Amino acid sequence: MSRVEKTLSIVIVSLLALLAIVYLGWNTIPASSPDTVQAVTAPPATPKPTIDHSPKLQSDRKALIEKMIQLDVFTKVVQNGNAMPRAWVGRTFPEMPFDEKVKALTLVYAYYFDGSNRTASVAIIDGRTGKEIGRFDQAGLRLD
Repeated sequence: MSRVEKTLSIVIVSLLALLAIVYLGWNTIPASSPDTVQAVTAPPATPKPTIDHSPKLQSDRKALIEKMIQLDVFTKVVQNGNAMPRAWVGRTFPEMPFDEKVKALTLVYAYYFDGSNRTASVAIIDGRTGKEIGRFDQAGLRLD
């Protein structure tokens, strides 16, 4: 993939992720940076969903995830049974700025979780090695 193609892919992914966050209804976007992870306020006594899982929004999320797979941000995104969802990252992912990685994984998180379970997370897997390289949850993105 040429440098221009990589840059174009990153711009497209950024726009898709921004669209997902604005349009697809995640009420709380994790704030994190490569060096810090901010604490999320304590949950209410009875956790309530904070992410809309209406059929239309879920369909839109799935389409955006499939588009990111086409752009090689992810090679696949799967959840087997009750296991933790796994996002297998492609060649574009390492080249993306940290905040764009957060946006892309926010979309994956919102597809699988409604925000009511504070311990729910997405495992991030290197698509070439098959090794886990990080996690994404309500506290944000942590990469090894």
